[in-house]
Amino acid sequence: RPRSTGKLVLSANVPVRGFLDGQRLGSLPTRVDAKPGRHTLRLSNPGLVPERVEAVDIKAGAETALRVSLGKGKLTVDATPWADVFLDGAKLGQTPLAGRQLWEGPHVVRLVGPHGERTLRIQVRPGETRVVNEVLAP
Repeated sequence: RPRSTGKLVLSANVPVRGFLDGQRLGSLPTRVDAKPGRHTLRLSNPGLVPERVEAVDIKAGAETALRVSLGKGKLTVDATPWADVFLDGAKLGQTPLAGRQLWEGPHVVRLVGPHGERTLRIQVRPGETRVVNEVLAP
């Protein structure tokens, strides 16, 4: 008789919690039974890394191993004439800021200067430096 489930073996390079199709799996590493087919895997650790969502295919009677690797990139920010810099709601400091290390993924940068403010949604990729250079004119 064929097996009606498959095994999903999950691990990550940083502490995260896993959710499969909205159901909490707990902390990684973990091993769970899952129905065959495509599933949505969500990994999160608020405050440490941005949420990661991936599709995973499970085959009946088989083991699917997935190691998720989350990396860091850098952020460099400058503004004319100058600005206070906020990243994801937390104050980083004042421009110029160079080479600030942060986790990959989507982030919100807010610049607040003497002539106004600007909010930008950015994407940071592992190993890359994301440069933000804005003019906040009166």
